[in-house]
Amino acid sequence: MITRLEHLPALFWPILIATALVLGLAWAGYRRWWRPHRQRVARKKAIAQAARDVLWNVILPDGADGWFHLDALLLTEQGLVVLDIRDWDGLIYGSETMLEWTVIHAKGRHTIPNPLGALYDRIAVVRSLIAEDVPVEGRVLFGLNATYPKGRPHWVSVLTQLHTELNHSKASFNDGWLESWDKLKSQATPSPHRVI
Repeated sequence: MITRLEHLPALFWPILIATALVLGLAWAGYRRWWRPHRQRVARKKAIAQAARDVLWNVILPDGADGWFHLDALLLTEQGLVVLDIRDWDGLIYGSETMLEWTVIHAKGRHTIPNPLGALYDRIAVVRSLIAEDVPVEGRVLFGLNATYPKGRPHWVSVLTQLHTELNHSKASFNDGWLESWDKLKSQATPSPHRVI
């Protein structure tokens, strides 16, 4: 038996509209806050699994009365790794020698300064604070949905391959590196610029 619209209870339409609004707000909240939050938590977990220890969102003194922000500093099987984290997804065009890289995503196209220059500066700061025999590298990590149509630039990592990249070295972990790691931990302070 088909119910005619005029026979519906008076509260049917307000309840239907309220339900639709609640469901719409829940979906918008999921897309705007919860899904990105879950992605950041998953990224942080994957980064932590690739390292023996991690310093998150810290600043280190640069030796010239200044400070450098580090998104993450990792103690890995092959030494220390400075990790610059960028939340950009989409098509990324860049190389070591280009001054600007191009990012094309659903919201449009924009250029960014080559992130490797800043990464090299952060690596230099870390090297200046520790023993010379501790290897220090760096990586830039873009979003999970970033792709590199012209090839992935050197020093750019993909989250799903990070553990393999950071732990495949022929050199084994040196317990002497722990002294430098502890020194860095003592000099690091929480950064007001939280990325992860």
